[in-house]
Order: sequence, then C-alpha cells, then structure tokens
Amino acid sequence: VSQSRYSFDNGLFKGEKNGKEEYLFKASLFSSSKYRFVLMNSSRNINKDSLDFLMNVEDDKYPSVMLRENNYDFNIPVTGLLPLDVSASDDYGINKLEFRYRFITSGDKQKLSEEFKVLELPGTGRSLEIEKLYEVDLFSLGLNQGEAIEYQIRVWDNDGISGSKFAETSVFKAHHPSVEKLYEGQEEK
Repeated sequence: VSQSRYSFDNGLFKGEKNGKEEYLFKASLFSSSKYRFVLMNSSRNINKDSLDFLMNVEDDKYPSVMLRENNYDFNIPVTGLLPLDVSASDDYGINKLEFRYRFITSGDKQKLSEEFKVLELPGTGRSLEIEKLYEVDLFSLGLNQGEAIEYQIRVWDNDGISGSKFAETSVFKAHHPSVEKLYEGQEEK
C-alpha cells in the first residue's frame, strides 16, 4: 500500500503515513456518517473490495438533577443550615453545580429580587454522577429571622462542541421564622 484515502459523506481525505504499512486517519464528526477506506498500491491500483463503515455519533444529552428530599416549604433550623441531598448526572460529565437563591420575604427591600443569586457548590470534578449531601449556610448568605428565600439547584454539562447545557430542579422555599412566629400559639397552651 503506497497511499490510503478515506471518504466521508462530505469528501475524500488522505491518510497520513505513520509507519511502513500504517496510516493515520483523523476526522471530527458532529453527526453520524458513512465512510470508506480506499487503498492504492505503487502501480496506482485501488482495492476492488472497499471497506465501508458507519460511524454513529451520539448527541450530547442534557444533564439531570434532582433533590432527593423535596422540601418545598422548609423551616430553617437554628443552625441556619439547609440540607440538600443532590443527585445529578450527565452522559459526558458535569461541569458545575449551583445553588441558586433569591429573597422573597424581607424587611430590607434591597434584598428582594426577581433574579437568582448563585453559589457554586464544590466537588463536581467533571464527574458523570454526583450523589452528595450538601449543607448551605443560609445565615452566611444574609438570611435573617422573619425572612424567606426561594432556591433551586442547577447543573451544567461540559459540552465543548455546542456549548454547555443545564438542567434545574423545581423552585423550593425556605423560611427563617421570626421569634414571634416561633412562639405563636404557645401562649394558648
């Protein structure tokens, strides 16, 4: 074999000689495609029996994420820690995991917002799956007594071809009741 070529649906390409009788073929495919090897000897005769193949390219799927314990309406304990039992996965790897939150009840009107703030959660390490219990310190995010937030988890994949995609959980609520609310109803007992 003195030359080798390969053809895809979109054209004919030359193989690079990589040894006495070895050729290297490089291609980037973004969709499934048929390809064929054509070999030629020094007399310029090509092979009569072609080698036909099908390269199946699988689309990068969207990631998935869920909170295993759905706390749709959660009262924050005295520690200020919000437990998040996260399950996330992606077919080619997770790029990042975010805790997204916004204040929905506060005496400080500047805290209230339609936009979510983002706190990146550690430990993704480009894993295919994450099964982890996180604890988010809501006091460090500025949550005070009598205030409430909405929150969700968002996961991003690592798609370097068409750009990262994300998936997110439903929106949940967390309340830090005021002292008055905590003791409301205690007087009647």
